[in-house]
Amino acid sequence: MTSQSKILFASILVLALIATGVTWALERFSFYTLPSRGGISTSIQVAVAPSLVDWAEQAATDFNGSNSQITVTVIEVDSKRLDAAFSADTPPDAWIPEATFVAQQNGSSAYNREGQSIASDSLLWAKPISANYVLDWQAIHDAAVNDRQFNIALPASNNTTAIATCLSAAQAYHQTTALDFSLANDADFKAWYRDIEAAIPNATDPLAQLLSRPPAIDAVMITNGQGNDLIDQFDTAEPLFDIVFDYPYITRSSWPELSDDEEAAKQTAVDRFYDTLVSSGNQADLSGYGLGQASNNPTPNARTIQALQWCWQ
Repeated sequence: MTSQSKILFASILVLALIATGVTWALERFSFYTLPSRGGISTSIQVAVAPSLVDWAEQAATDFNGSNSQITVTVIEVDSKRLDAAFSADTPPDAWIPEATFVAQQNGSSAYNREGQSIASDSLLWAKPISANYVLDWQAIHDAAVNDRQFNIALPASNNTTAIATCLSAAQAYHQTTALDFSLANDADFKAWYRDIEAAIPNATDPLAQLLSRPPAIDAVMITNGQGNDLIDQFDTAEPLFDIVFDYPYITRSSWPELSDDEEAAKQTAVDRFYDTLVSSGNQADLSGYGLGQASNNPTPNARTIQALQWCWQ
């Protein structure tokens, strides 16, 4: 073989290796799928918390446009109405609730118990700029006790934000994040929190009361996602003891109604969509929806949340 032939052969080999590597990378990160690879076309349904639906739908649209063998459909599922989604003969293939502690409270045996975070949010105090109150739990409590005109709006009972609010209040009262069953049920804390509840009017939508003209409320607890467009209109502050919503991506543990090949295709599809959601582009887009990127914050203890049921239900 001449030296020129050797150079040509080596060049062809290098180009072939580069092409193979690029193709693998594109497939791995869901930018492209070879028509002959994967074998089985499939579709998946992903149940998503309302606060994340717009972002997830856009990510699914982009994903579907670059994947010929996988179709992702996003369905909105309120955490309080999970039974409607999970009682179907074929429940969603993946589920993204607001937080891991929601999955622990309301999950189904068809799903894995935990998942990886794909977004985040947290609590946020807000008040009219004219309201002369400090935005922290003790100051709110003192205003509720000492000012009969003071009104506060907290999240409606039995939802994710209500659970997070009760956790934040308990941590602030006890000045610790290490809550246990006894602290959550402490009689003095219950009495302290009841003082705050006494300043809550009958209306239950904190954001609507804050946005009324004039504002019908002195202080509200919402989330950063809800308050994303309110920063210039109101005074806001994150609680000293904040609770993070970690939006875990939880997949079905199995698909017993499918053949082995079909189940493998489903698993590949849910894994590829997860890769897409945590890609740098989609993570960067979260800020436009008032949300933060994937979080590694520890999730609250499930037993503690159960102990606080008197507060959030």
